[in-house]
Amino acid sequence: MRYVLELPPFSRRLVDSVAPKVGKAFDAVFVPSAPAGVPLLDGLATSIYLSTGFGLRTIFSIRLRDVNLNHVLEKVRVAEDFNLYGVLLTKGDPPKYGVGRDEMSSEEVLYFIRSMGTKVRLGLVLSLRYPMESITRRLEHGPDFVFVIHYGPSRREKLREVCRAASRTSSEVYVFLLLGLDRSRELFSRLNQEYFSYSHIQEVLEELQGLVGGVVISSPLDIEKVVELAESIVKPFT
Repeated sequence: MRYVLELPPFSRRLVDSVAPKVGKAFDAVFVPSAPAGVPLLDGLATSIYLSTGFGLRTIFSIRLRDVNLNHVLEKVRVAEDFNLYGVLLTKGDPPKYGVGRDEMSSEEVLYFIRSMGTKVRLGLVLSLRYPMESITRRLEHGPDFVFVIHYGPSRREKLREVCRAASRTSSEVYVFLLLGLDRSRELFSRLNQEYFSYSHIQEVLEELQGLVGGVVISSPLDIEKVVELAESIVKPFT
């Protein structure tokens, strides 16, 4: 099972502080683009910086609300040439500034990119809040990997169903785990998002061992603390 750290690119100072320590416990870094619609540092540029400057395996997201197909293809081709690990295609929340686009679905964009001959790994988002039929239909588009969101103990059996469906399309499954630390815990509570406490996260990781391809650990307002605690959170399983 691979362990991925979500690293929202708030600043270069944060990236420089965290990047040298990430590889001790995590296999890769996920760089979200404009999380919650708020612009930060560019996700692609930050991913290249992490990859070339620190030797880290990186995945970044493209928010389809923000760009047209020309721009998506351009970003994906750059990711391919710089040998980034993957590109997650997502609609994303409405942008904080300007007007969002609604040109194509994530699945249609995936097909378009592949039709242009690019070989980079492409991923889609799956929400466990949707019925299994909808999830299965999305998997039938054959993404190389999926990020599964809204996971909690009550959805363990549903996750098993998703993994069985994903195995039929050879899609690698990564489960998004929200880790409630300090400020992030307050954020998750305010957004009514289910999260896991520090004392509980190892139990969750143990349950997921052998079931999924990887996990993405997210505590967006406490990234440096996650890295400090990584040896006790992740290291026992790596």
